[in-house]
Amino acid sequence: MLSFEDSAIIIYATVFSTAIFVALVWNFRSYLGLLAAALRQLFLQHVSYQPIFRSARLMNQWSRADILGLVIYFALNGFCISFRSSSVDEAGHRAAKLGIVNLLFLYATPHLDVLTNTLGMQWRTICRFHGAVGVLTALLLVFHTIAFALSRNAFPVARAENLWAIVAAASTIASVAICFPAFRNGWYEIFLRAHQSLAILSLYGIWVHIAPRDLLPRLLLYVVIGVAGLSTFFSGAIMAYRNGIFRCRLTRADILHAKGAVLVRVILARPVRVKAGQFISLWIAIPSTNFCSLWEYHPFVVANWSENALDTLDLLIEPRSGLTLNLLQRSQTRQDHCRALFSGPHGSSVPVGTYEIVLMAATGYGIAAQLPYLKQLLHDYNSRKAKARRIHLVWELKTLELPLAIESLLNNALIDDTLDDGYILQISVYVENVGREERISPRAEVIRGLPDWSAIIQEEAAGKYIKRVQDETSKRGDMIVTISTSPGVRRHLQAIVQKHVRERVELVELDYQPDH
Repeated sequence: MLSFEDSAIIIYATVFSTAIFVALVWNFRSYLGLLAAALRQLFLQHVSYQPIFRSARLMNQWSRADILGLVIYFALNGFCISFRSSSVDEAGHRAAKLGIVNLLFLYATPHLDVLTNTLGMQWRTICRFHGAVGVLTALLLVFHTIAFALSRNAFPVARAENLWAIVAAASTIASVAICFPAFRNGWYEIFLRAHQSLAILSLYGIWVHIAPRDLLPRLLLYVVIGVAGLSTFFSGAIMAYRNGIFRCRLTRADILHAKGAVLVRVILARPVRVKAGQFISLWIAIPSTNFCSLWEYHPFVVANWSENALDTLDLLIEPRSGLTLNLLQRSQTRQDHCRALFSGPHGSSVPVGTYEIVLMAATGYGIAAQLPYLKQLLHDYNSRKAKARRIHLVWELKTLELPLAIESLLNNALIDDTLDDGYILQISVYVENVGREERISPRAEVIRGLPDWSAIIQEEAAGKYIKRVQDETSKRGDMIVTISTSPGVRRHLQAIVQKHVRERVELVELDYQPDH
């Protein structure tokens, strides 16, 4: 035991050392900021923007940062299992408890959309982390089963807790197995309902299995169930409130058709504030077209933006399959006014206004994700809220049918392009098949061919098109490249930006990424 005098000296030494340390950090804070910026650039260049496999066949590239995060996550769980574990049986029991702890993330919200708001992460990051946690939970379950088998303890299947343990294990493994792209992409609605049903069945099986056992696993499971129940209740209450369930006026979706494109205008029961880049999950009641549509609930990026709350949400929908294809076919024959429900808005918003140069890259329907940012930038520039001094939208297309179809959305995004003769904004539309006289807007330059992305990024990074006053000698500010493009263009842009990271160029993949 330390004496009172020794304890007082230790406390004094700790406080004194902390004060000296804080003073040093405060004095050298500018150098520490430069060091942090340099380390961040190195991380982006060699880890975050560096893919593991450069393959044209892979739709979604995994970077070194993704793999590093997975390795750290799996290693931490492995350490918790093995640290000072006296036997395989004890390690197996630890694996079971860790599996229940990991369930907290899997069951935290009724849908992954809600996690994008709660954690402030992008949709792609949430999906990958959800998949990683699911796989690790299944592996912990397998290890727990193997460890129990090696212990040679009795396991009478006739007992309810043991029978439901088998059901829980089978449900967990099955819910992971059906996540393979071949099944998930081919029958998405069936996959989603099956995945959710198996998750509920697995949770119930675990609850029955651990009911007569130790207190800690039961407390952990009660926390999981409590968090899942509360998040489901509050999410449902917010959804009911925003859709006007308790009012006479309900949410409505107007399905419009314009030259091959599907436009859905959601008339809201209550105004909703939407940030640029956010999306909603939409359910539309169109049973006469397809009975399965009653079970379809899909995310769509919001293509309009306003500083104030919105009464209507404009959705530009890329026809793929299932619900989106049904919407296209139905819109070609009539204009529908359907009952609808939505949740959201979900997703994070990129702070594009903090950058001096904003390069926006889009292909095809990817313009839907860029238009809200474009409108926000122009509005904030006019109100002196944005640092942007150069905005360049590059849009790659096959034909001019799509921009002509969404002319109203384009005009709405450019309505604030009024000050300074619009010199900060440039719109370049590259079209493979276009006539010489075809135009879509006085503000857009139509160019035949494909964009030279390398030259475009190099010129923008050099600040070539920024107008400066004569005596201004400051360095160029930060530059961001926001992309909503096809997989091939996305990989190409990642490789280009990786070479310009030291020139303070960053890249952000928006939540919505088109197929073409």
